[in-house]
Amino acid sequence: MLWRTLLEAQVAIGNYYRPRAELLEIQRRKLRSTVRYAFDNVPLYHRWFRDRGMVPDDVNGLSDLARLPILTRDEIRKSFPGDITVRGAPVGMTLTTSGTTSSGPLRVQRGVRYSDVLLALQIRKMWVGGVRPWWKTPLFQVQGPDIPFNRYTPAVVMWRLMFRSFALHVVTLRPKRIDLRAGRVRTAALEFYAYRPQVVQMPPTFLRRVGYMLRDEGKSLDMKLVFAGNEPLTRACRRELMDLYRCDVLDIYGATELGILGYECRAHRGIHLNSDYFAFELTRGDGPASEGESSDVVVTTLENEAMPILRYRLEDMVVVGGDEKCDCGSSLPRLARVEGRRKSRLVAADGALIPTSYVTESLEGRYGIRDYQVVQRKGDAILLRLRKEDDTKENLAALSGFFSQLLGARQSVETEEWDLEEMPVKYLAVSTDLASGD
Repeated sequence: MLWRTLLEAQVAIGNYYRPRAELLEIQRRKLRSTVRYAFDNVPLYHRWFRDRGMVPDDVNGLSDLARLPILTRDEIRKSFPGDITVRGAPVGMTLTTSGTTSSGPLRVQRGVRYSDVLLALQIRKMWVGGVRPWWKTPLFQVQGPDIPFNRYTPAVVMWRLMFRSFALHVVTLRPKRIDLRAGRVRTAALEFYAYRPQVVQMPPTFLRRVGYMLRDEGKSLDMKLVFAGNEPLTRACRRELMDLYRCDVLDIYGATELGILGYECRAHRGIHLNSDYFAFELTRGDGPASEGESSDVVVTTLENEAMPILRYRLEDMVVVGGDEKCDCGSSLPRLARVEGRRKSRLVAADGALIPTSYVTESLEGRYGIRDYQVVQRKGDAILLRLRKEDDTKENLAALSGFFSQLLGARQSVETEEWDLEEMPVKYLAVSTDLASGD
């Protein structure tokens, strides 16, 4: 509801500038309350504590969470809904993840209040980015049945904000629905241009694709801000987006099953984590990761009354950022960058795991390739899906040498032409068919 969202947004914006000690105390207090609530109301977590001879008071802070097991996607899938949700809790929405990961989609519930909290965090993101409520923003429909065009009129948006749970990436009063289902990419790009949006949040590679489509038509857009989410943002893609749309680009980090986890500010010193609404464990091996190290991400929700999530390991690898106060004035912890999916890392001949970010940064920065997909196959083979313009003998020779050197064994590289209209809006740019043992 609007009143609760606005009140929570005011609290969230105030938290953004709190000292680190106060942020840690907010997190600790919410964590203790969440653990007690989960123990009392969620059968799965009650068994976790009982099987280990623990009670909720044994968890007094983030370090104590390590005594509990990791929650996996498979366990959520197996336990939903009866074993992992709170019976009788008001549900704001039930969501299904996109299923781009190797383990497939998940169904999750967000409580009514949690839905409002997540919308408040979107408002805080807008505040940090300098977005104004009257800016125009497109809402792309990627899949599902047809949605009437009048669903997102300003009046409907205001009504849903006031009386219903509502999920928006960019909260403005001037949204426009654009149909982006299969076979409509070029048409959607022209609708996007005709609307003349001022702010947008979409996967960066898709926005880059749209930008070049428009440039090929002799058209250009001057926007105020781009939020790049749903996939890692490479340095080359950031530069291209800034050139195509003539505006700043801010990186966003989130997950459908959890909500918005963090976002970059205008100082560009990393992704600020919403640690006042989530508990983050950035781990490497059996202990916490240090600044500059690659790490796993384990998240505990601190507000979801319908389906608390304890110690859920995301399928992402990230690099830990610095602890010092940011130039924007925030003391929230930061990620330096998101590296990509854990299970998408390429496997070298000696068993070493190659972060997907190294592959994407090299292909885009060193070889100038965009809109591609790399699939590592068994038998020292690589499949490259490339645009027609990039599918050349010169590129094939260069990339064969690159992957052979990177993986420590001669690679058989096969290319496959990829039509722009056939590319999904969201997909894994790098994946492997090999078992990593990780």
